[in-house]
Amino acid sequence: MVYLYQHLINLSVVAFGYIASYFIVEKIFGTFEAAFNSNYLLASLFFLPHGVRILATLIFGPGAAFIYLLFSSMLVTLIPNFGSDLALSVQVAQNTVGAASAPIAFKILSFTLGDNEVYFKKISLRSWRILLLAIVLASVINSIGQTLVVDVSAIDHIDMSLLLSYLTGDFFGAVTIIFICRLALNRLNS
Repeated sequence: MVYLYQHLINLSVVAFGYIASYFIVEKIFGTFEAAFNSNYLLASLFFLPHGVRILATLIFGPGAAFIYLLFSSMLVTLIPNFGSDLALSVQVAQNTVGAASAPIAFKILSFTLGDNEVYFKKISLRSWRILLLAIVLASVINSIGQTLVVDVSAIDHIDMSLLLSYLTGDFFGAVTIIFICRLALNRLNS
Protein backbone atom coordinates (compact mmCIF):
# COMPACT_ATOMS: atom_id res chain seq x y z
CA MET A 1 0.00 0.00 0.00
CA VAL A 2 2.87 2.37 0.81
CA TYR A 3 4.38 1.57 -2.59
CA LEU A 4 1.14 2.53 -4.37
CA TYR A 5 0.89 5.72 -2.31
CA GLN A 6 4.45 6.67 -3.27
CA HIS A 7 3.65 6.12 -6.96
CA LEU A 8 0.58 8.35 -6.66
CA ILE A 9 2.67 11.11 -5.08
CA ASN A 10 5.32 10.75 -7.80
CA LEU A 11 2.65 10.77 -10.50
CA SER A 12 1.09 13.89 -8.98
CA VAL A 13 4.41 15.73 -8.87
CA VAL A 14 5.24 14.86 -12.48
CA ALA A 15 1.71 15.70 -13.66
CA PHE A 16 1.78 19.06 -11.87
CA GLY A 17 5.21 19.92 -13.31
CA TYR A 18 4.23 18.81 -16.79
CA ILE A 19 0.90 20.65 -16.85
CA ALA A 20 2.37 23.81 -15.29
CA SER A 21 5.26 23.89 -17.76
CA TYR A 22 2.89 23.19 -20.65
CA PHE A 23 0.66 26.04 -19.49
CA ILE A 24 3.64 28.43 -19.47
CA VAL A 25 4.62 27.36 -22.98
CA GLU A 26 1.08 27.47 -24.36
CA LYS A 27 -0.19 30.67 -22.76
CA ILE A 28 2.95 32.80 -22.33
CA PHE A 29 5.57 31.74 -24.88
CA GLY A 30 2.97 30.93 -27.55
CA THR A 31 1.92 34.58 -27.76
CA PHE A 32 5.46 35.70 -28.55
CA GLU A 33 6.31 32.78 -30.81
CA ALA A 34 3.33 33.36 -33.08
CA ALA A 35 5.17 36.35 -34.54
CA PHE A 36 8.22 34.43 -35.81
CA ASN A 37 7.66 30.66 -35.59
CA SER A 38 5.25 29.31 -38.19
CA ASN A 39 5.13 25.95 -36.39
CA TYR A 40 4.46 27.38 -32.93
CA LEU A 41 1.15 25.51 -32.57
CA LEU A 42 2.96 22.21 -33.09
CA ALA A 43 6.46 22.87 -31.78
CA SER A 44 7.44 25.61 -29.34
CA LEU A 45 10.98 26.93 -29.38
CA PHE A 46 11.09 26.61 -25.56
CA PHE A 47 9.18 23.42 -24.83
CA LEU A 48 9.57 23.27 -21.05
CA PRO A 49 7.75 19.93 -20.60
CA HIS A 50 10.74 18.24 -22.21
CA GLY A 51 12.74 19.30 -19.15
CA VAL A 52 10.11 17.63 -16.98
CA ARG A 53 10.58 14.47 -19.08
CA ILE A 54 14.34 14.55 -18.48
CA LEU A 55 14.00 15.19 -14.73
CA ALA A 56 11.29 12.54 -14.28
CA THR A 57 13.43 9.95 -16.03
CA LEU A 58 16.53 10.93 -14.07
CA ILE A 59 14.71 10.85 -10.72
CA PHE A 60 12.23 7.96 -11.12
CA GLY A 61 13.93 5.80 -13.75
CA PRO A 62 12.80 5.06 -17.30
CA GLY A 63 9.93 2.65 -16.53
CA ALA A 64 8.09 4.69 -13.93
CA ALA A 65 8.86 7.96 -15.73
CA PHE A 66 7.27 6.66 -18.94
CA ILE A 67 4.04 5.85 -17.10
CA TYR A 68 4.00 9.18 -15.25
CA LEU A 69 4.80 11.16 -18.40
CA LEU A 70 2.27 9.35 -20.56
CA PHE A 71 -0.44 9.98 -17.97
CA SER A 72 0.57 13.64 -17.67
CA SER A 73 0.63 14.25 -21.41
CA MET A 74 -2.75 12.53 -21.82
CA LEU A 75 -4.14 14.87 -19.14
CA VAL A 76 -2.91 17.86 -21.14
CA THR A 77 -4.68 16.46 -24.21
CA LEU A 78 -7.94 16.27 -22.25
CA ILE A 79 -7.78 19.85 -20.92
CA PRO A 80 -9.96 22.12 -23.08
CA ASN A 81 -8.13 24.86 -25.07
CA PHE A 82 -4.78 23.13 -24.58
CA GLY A 83 -2.75 21.33 -27.17
CA SER A 84 -3.23 21.16 -30.89
CA ASP A 85 -6.27 20.69 -33.07
CA LEU A 86 -4.90 17.44 -34.47
CA ALA A 87 -6.97 14.26 -34.46
CA LEU A 88 -7.10 12.43 -31.13
CA SER A 89 -5.23 9.43 -32.56
CA VAL A 90 -2.38 11.72 -33.66
CA GLN A 91 -2.29 13.37 -30.24
CA VAL A 92 -2.14 9.97 -28.51
CA ALA A 93 0.74 8.97 -30.80
CA GLN A 94 2.48 12.29 -30.05
CA ASN A 95 2.00 11.76 -26.31
CA THR A 96 3.46 8.26 -26.51
CA VAL A 97 6.50 9.41 -28.51
CA GLY A 98 7.06 12.33 -26.14
CA ALA A 99 6.70 10.21 -23.01
CA ALA A 100 9.09 7.59 -24.39
CA SER A 101 11.80 9.93 -25.70
CA ALA A 102 13.66 10.60 -22.45
CA PRO A 103 13.38 7.03 -21.10
CA ILE A 104 14.72 5.66 -24.40
CA ALA A 105 17.57 8.18 -24.37
CA PHE A 106 18.51 7.24 -20.80
CA LYS A 107 18.34 3.52 -21.63
CA ILE A 108 20.67 4.04 -24.62
CA LEU A 109 23.10 6.05 -22.48
CA SER A 110 22.87 3.52 -19.67
CA PHE A 111 23.74 0.75 -22.11
CA THR A 112 26.72 2.64 -23.50
CA LEU A 113 28.05 4.40 -20.38
CA GLY A 114 26.73 2.32 -17.48
CA ASP A 115 24.12 3.03 -14.80
CA ASN A 116 26.55 4.71 -12.39
CA GLU A 117 27.38 7.44 -14.91
CA VAL A 118 23.91 8.01 -16.34
CA TYR A 119 21.82 7.99 -13.17
CA PHE A 120 24.42 9.97 -11.20
CA LYS A 121 25.09 7.34 -8.59
CA LYS A 122 28.57 8.78 -8.78
CA ILE A 123 28.83 12.55 -9.35
CA SER A 124 31.89 13.65 -11.29
CA LEU A 125 33.00 16.39 -13.63
CA ARG A 126 31.42 14.40 -16.46
CA SER A 127 27.94 14.56 -14.90
CA TRP A 128 26.86 17.77 -16.61
CA ARG A 129 28.18 16.58 -19.95
CA ILE A 130 26.25 13.32 -19.60
CA LEU A 131 23.08 15.21 -18.66
CA LEU A 132 23.54 17.46 -21.69
CA LEU A 133 24.08 14.38 -23.85
CA ALA A 134 20.84 12.87 -22.47
CA ILE A 135 19.00 16.10 -23.30
CA VAL A 136 20.35 16.14 -26.85
CA LEU A 137 19.63 12.45 -27.43
CA ALA A 138 16.08 12.70 -26.03
CA SER A 139 15.50 15.83 -28.14
CA VAL A 140 16.64 14.06 -31.30
CA ILE A 141 14.48 11.00 -30.57
CA ASN A 142 11.46 13.16 -29.81
CA SER A 143 11.88 15.52 -32.76
CA ILE A 144 12.18 12.71 -35.29
CA GLY A 145 9.28 10.81 -33.73
CA GLN A 146 7.02 13.86 -33.49
CA THR A 147 7.77 14.90 -37.06
CA LEU A 148 6.96 11.43 -38.34
CA VAL A 149 3.71 11.36 -36.35
CA VAL A 150 2.54 14.83 -37.39
CA ASP A 151 3.71 14.68 -40.98
CA VAL A 152 2.41 11.25 -42.02
CA SER A 153 3.73 11.83 -45.51
CA ALA A 154 7.22 12.11 -44.02
CA ILE A 155 8.12 8.74 -45.46
CA ASP A 156 9.14 10.46 -48.69
CA HIS A 157 9.41 14.08 -47.50
CA ILE A 158 10.37 15.30 -44.02
CA ASP A 159 9.45 18.86 -43.05
CA MET A 160 12.86 20.03 -41.82
CA SER A 161 11.54 23.27 -40.32
CA LEU A 162 9.15 21.28 -38.13
CA LEU A 163 11.89 18.84 -37.18
CA LEU A 164 14.23 21.70 -36.24
CA SER A 165 11.46 23.43 -34.26
CA TYR A 166 10.94 20.27 -32.21
CA LEU A 167 14.68 19.79 -31.76
CA THR A 168 15.47 23.33 -30.64
CA GLY A 169 12.34 23.59 -28.49
CA ASP A 170 13.06 20.36 -26.67
CA PHE A 171 16.72 21.21 -26.14
CA PHE A 172 16.22 24.78 -24.92
CA GLY A 173 13.17 23.82 -22.84
CA ALA A 174 15.03 21.02 -21.09
CA VAL A 175 18.13 23.13 -20.46
CA THR A 176 15.93 25.90 -19.05
CA ILE A 177 14.11 23.55 -16.65
CA ILE A 178 17.39 21.94 -15.52
CA PHE A 179 18.92 25.39 -14.97
CA ILE A 180 15.88 26.58 -12.96
CA CYS A 181 15.97 23.43 -10.83
CA ARG A 182 19.69 23.87 -10.28
CA LEU A 183 19.15 27.46 -9.10
CA ALA A 184 16.29 26.35 -6.83
CA LEU A 185 18.42 23.61 -5.27
CA ASN A 186 21.29 26.05 -4.70
CA ARG A 187 18.85 28.41 -2.96
CA LEU A 188 17.56 25.62 -0.73
CA ASN A 189 21.08 24.57 0.21
CA SER A 190 22.19 28.07 1.21
